Amino acid sequence: AAEAAADPQTAPAAAEDTAAAATTAGSSSGFSTGSSPRSSSGRSLAEGDECKGLWKTGRKWFTCTVLRVNDDGTYFLRYSDGDEWEAVPPERMKFKDGSALPSRTGWDPDHPKHGVLSVNRALLDELFPEIKAIFKPQIVKYSNTNTKIDTENDGEHGEKLDWKVSSYMEVDAANGGAMQRNVSVDPALLELCQPLLAQCNAAFTAWYEQLHGAGSVKDLVRLQSFITRYRPFPNENSLLRHIDGAHVDGSAILALPTDSPFTGGGVTVWEGTPEVTYKYPMDPGDLCLLDNYVWHQGNPITAGERWSLVIFYAVSNKTAQTSNTQRLLQTMKRAALDKQKEQGELEVA
Repeated sequence: AAEAAADPQTAPAAAEDTAAAATTAGSSSGFSTGSSPRSSSGRSLAEGDECKGLWKTGRKWFTCTVLRVNDDGTYFLRYSDGDEWEAVPPERMKFKDGSALPSRTGWDPDHPKHGVLSVNRALLDELFPEIKAIFKPQIVKYSNTNTKIDTENDGEHGEKLDWKVSSYMEVDAANGGAMQRNVSVDPALLELCQPLLAQCNAAFTAWYEQLHGAGSVKDLVRLQSFITRYRPFPNENSLLRHIDGAHVDGSAILALPTDSPFTGGGVTVWEGTPEVTYKYPMDPGDLCLLDNYVWHQGNPITAGERWSLVIFYAVSNKTAQTSNTQRLLQTMKRAALDKQKEQGELEVA
């Protein structure tokens, strides 16, 4: 996640197309879903309406007819090729004009590998004073040699620097990250944040299964969870462009309140080929969810303090037990395939 130690990677060139989190809509899980700028609030579909839909886990859009609106918010659709699907999630649909339906999980087919939701702030406001009172940042060695980092303004993000911005609640002894294995977890902070962790687990599971299919989360494992505080000092003001560890299936970044208003900040995510830049202000209560191998950063602040809760996930005990070396090889293979795909598209263009 944007607030944690990461595998150093050299970033590909970023496109300048930018999207931001926009309006929100309620959900039964206690979260509301952040819609893309193309979403149209207040619109709905009814029986007989035409729309666009994806089939199952595919990526091809079909013209569809709504046969029924289901009580759970899904739709019974007939596709243009004659197939029917009785419970199509709205995240896999668009209005006829191409604008997105309000999402229940934060998943968006236009940027499927990350999503943004919002949580009710009441619980955050209640817990934040206690979180701040017991927060004790621990020193870890952080390494990020990304060539796109602005060392003049944002600090020396180089080899094995002392990084003292996070207080850890959970660190998996075998797979929690090489730089965090010697930290002491804080059981009091973990106990205090249990309601937030439970909500993040539920939101991440719903979003991840929307992307990878029902049942893709076998046994959700939190490899790491920690509270991060950014301050306007070198090596404390941001965590610049990186991907999370090769052993991480997905991540969650929950923006917390602050009693010291900050300037700057937010989260930037890069996704797609060609690459598209998405910038999110991350107001308190916003939850950013990331798939494995997604470039992102915690943007620099210039004043105040910015607080976040961050979680690294594995989606089964089997993947959690896969060695870091194996996961790193898998990630390197994926990076090579992404590069080949990008070069192929450039040659075609």
